Amino acid sequence: MAEDKKKTEEEEKKVSKIIYIGGDTTFFKNLEQKYKALSTATDIVFEQYDSEDDKVIQSYILKLREERPELILMDYSKNEAAVLHLTRCWLRQNFHIKIPIIGLCEYKQSKSILVKAVMTSVQCIHVKSSEFES
Repeated sequence: MAEDKKKTEEEEKKVSKIIYIGGDTTFFKNLEQKYKALSTATDIVFEQYDSEDDKVIQSYILKLREERPELILMDYSKNEAAVLHLTRCWLRQNFHIKIPIIGLCEYKQSKSILVKAVMTSVQCIHVKSSEFES
């Protein structure tokens, strides 16, 4: 009985998170604002992780395991190789953890980024735009 109560308290404390890994702060803030304007869910927390250091980017895999977000956004527009590698590692090591990942790229990037992202087994790839549609 005490264990059931403890599990219920832990479930109540769990906050849904959307984690963005990338350096495009403007895009992330716009996405967050638009999501909050359109969504009725008020308990969603948005977090951004960004670094220029490849080793730091690779360490994000531990944060993702701890945080267990509802959604992961991987932005390939800056530090492409490190973020692609992180995506590949996450999907290979954590195939049993069903967290959707959306790969993000810019329209200015070459088409080869789409092929590289598909090769990581990412479920969805989105080309970022400066305009949001409702």
